[in-house]
Amino acid sequence: MNNTTINYEIPEGSIVRKGVPAEEPNAAIAALKQHFQTRPKVAKAFLGLMEIVPPGQEGQFTYTVGIVCDDGGDPDEDAEAYKVLLKTPLGRWPVSVFPKTSDFFTLEAVCFYDRMSAKTKKTGSWFTRFFG
Repeated sequence: MNNTTINYEIPEGSIVRKGVPAEEPNAAIAALKQHFQTRPKVAKAFLGLMEIVPPGQEGQFTYTVGIVCDDGGDPDEDAEAYKVLLKTPLGRWPVSVFPKTSDFFTLEAVCFYDRMSAKTKKTGSWFTRFFG
């Protein structure tokens, strides 16, 4: 599969189905987790799956990544995530970056990066540091 970045508008009248993937793009998730650890604005990142069915056409699937920043959305973070994805094997379907809103993600979207839990894992809580 070739990694490409495209700007795509969902055609009017399309059916958009949202969900969570049964199989995840592991290489892409691992690369994004590593990247987000160097990006102080990124608080969380979510994974979903979307099928777009334009009128009279077959549906197209894409994994969806939603980035949540401390100060709301940040187009620079989306652009940097695209750069990482261009260098990474994506898996079964392409990976698209969308705003983390209910238009593009279900409530069950998989949180694959959480800065606070990443910090806790690195340093541990006071309880685990004290008692091991």
